[in-house]
Amino acid sequence: QAMVEEWAKTEDAQLADGQWYTPADREIECNQTFTGFVKLNSDLICTELNTTSGIVLEGPSAFLDCADFFIRGPRDDGRGNSPEEVSIGITLKDGATAINCNVIGFYKGVLMEDGNIVLKDSTVALAYDDNIRTEGDGCMVLDKVTSQGASGTGNFFGGTADGLDIRHSGTINIYKSTFNGNAGDGVDSEDLATLPGLCLHANNVVANFNEGNGYALDHPVGQTDLKMVTGSFNGDFGVSISPFLDDDPDHTANVEDVVAIGNGEKGIRFRNLKEANIYGTMTSNFNGNDGFEIVCDLSDECTVNDLGVVTLEGNLFDGLFFSGSNSTTFNVKPCATVQACGNEIVSGTDVEFDATDPTTVNGDIICDTTGNQIPNFECQRGCTPAGSGTICQSPVH
Repeated sequence: QAMVEEWAKTEDAQLADGQWYTPADREIECNQTFTGFVKLNSDLICTELNTTSGIVLEGPSAFLDCADFFIRGPRDDGRGNSPEEVSIGITLKDGATAINCNVIGFYKGVLMEDGNIVLKDSTVALAYDDNIRTEGDGCMVLDKVTSQGASGTGNFFGGTADGLDIRHSGTINIYKSTFNGNAGDGVDSEDLATLPGLCLHANNVVANFNEGNGYALDHPVGQTDLKMVTGSFNGDFGVSISPFLDDDPDHTANVEDVVAIGNGEKGIRFRNLKEANIYGTMTSNFNGNDGFEIVCDLSDECTVNDLGVVTLEGNLFDGLFFSGSNSTTFNVKPCATVQACGNEIVSGTDVEFDATDPTTVNGDIICDTTGNQIPNFECQRGCTPAGSGTICQSPVH
């Protein structure tokens, strides 16, 4: 049994069972629910197989400070057995907050459910299912969170789960966080038609060495904002924003400074986005398929704005691949530069434009792979005129 330094922030705080407490050192057991302030002063060990949870925090006044101590679940001993499916390390409900926590060895690490919930300065590791999952609706915040699986073998020695599995409607803000080495995806937003919408904002986020995708952002309706994100050395895609067709997607993406290197599939994929706005630089090198793929199969028009500086090198297939079965508009910045060099190692071209319906390109995409304003042969061979602009001109501006 662990001890808590305080059960209540104020004298009128109470537990979910209705009992009233004033600040004092008291024992805490697993499977308890709190609605006030709780601070650990030692590890909380919840290793019995009948454990349903470490701690449940419920309500906007519920606040857990683990003080960097551990909450340990039924299977953190490396034996590789599945813990009870009901076990959850920390459950945050209806606006609760948890900070400074280390959660390890539960079936699910942290469940964030309904309301304005915050998880900050915490590490969640070795869950058998998802390390972190969101459900319900509300505004969720992950700030300086590490979600770490067992590298190369999944979240818990064979689990098929995500570092962060987003299944709620509303908003999620992710800051300065890492989702590495998970058996599924680093960050996954489910393609659930039942969700009325999700706005995902990620700033300075890393998702590397996952067996699935770094980012699989498939929510059909809403918005995705990515700034300074890295998705590298994953088994599938590095960064994939791809709402599915059968959900009538209405999804806008704003991306800035994205890096995708050494992924097993495509480095960066935009699929069926009503609008994609690209700022800063996009770097996608040495991936097992295309470096950067933009595909539109919607019944309505897709628009790609502000394509600027894109670096694509050493990808096994196309460096930059455009494909649209319906009307698509590409608005590119003046003298946008696609540095596409040394791709098509297996097949393809450095830049390929494959649109079956009328497509408009406003501006020029310049292939400059030499840095000295001399057109590169491989780039020129793979580029063809399209619409009102030209794909792959020599840099003359």
